[in-house]
Amino acid sequence: MDSSAWGPEIAEVYDKTYAATFEPSVVGPIVELLAELARGGPALEFAVGTGRVALPLSARGSPCTASSCPRTWPDSCSPSPAPTRSR
Repeated sequence: MDSSAWGPEIAEVYDKTYAATFEPSVVGPIVELLAELARGGPALEFAVGTGRVALPLSARGSPCTASSCPRTWPDSCSPSPAPTRSR
């Protein structure tokens, strides 16, 4: 796949499009397991996207090195506000 299809335009809407995957009930168990496996040591995340896993894992004390094919995406890694749920 041409990595230009995954440019900054997609990174801008990724968090909103996949908001459900940012829910604590989804990310929490993933980060918990990875933090346990890393034991406070460094972690490497491939296809980091906007940092959905790397940022909370880093916040738990495991420094993360991120790799992403579309080189513009790591620029979009920043703490995202927790998604809000409509009722």
